Amino acid sequence: MVSIKYIFTLLLILVVSALGNDLKEMVDKEAPDFTLKTFDGKKTVTLKDLRGKVVIVDFWASWCAPCKKSLPELDQLDAALEDVVILAINIDDKSENALEFIDELGLNLTCLFDKDKKVVEAYGVSAMPSALLIDKKGMVRYAYSGYTKEHLDVVKKHIKALL
Repeated sequence: MVSIKYIFTLLLILVVSALGNDLKEMVDKEAPDFTLKTFDGKKTVTLKDLRGKVVIVDFWASWCAPCKKSLPELDQLDAALEDVVILAINIDDKSENALEFIDELGLNLTCLFDKDKKVVEAYGVSAMPSALLIDKKGMVRYAYSGYTKEHLDVVKKHIKALL
């Protein structure tokens, strides 16, 4: 049975999309600040605290088939790049679904839970997965929607340009 929260989340994404708050509109603007907790609740991450570093903010969900392919690649990228911070923000209604997904994929990157969907709304995310590449000054420089194997090569090239 489909939960009301799930339906609400889908409607929220559709409404944000319909209002024209497209992810690409974030490019060359300051990234909206947020503070989210990791799934274990032991760590709180605030985007502004990461100024001086290149940051990838990736939005994902456990029901997203392309996310199952993109997240392991982001996990490998996270392990390989010391000067880049990758934040994987989950938008599931139930944290248990996301935790099962994280465990199944064996992810080690920083996974955060957007319980109230405020961050996904602030960024105008309308597709999963979606990601933004943020420069050292906190400005969104690139936005990506969807996933293909070629996306990772493009992201790596963009990261190199920002370092």
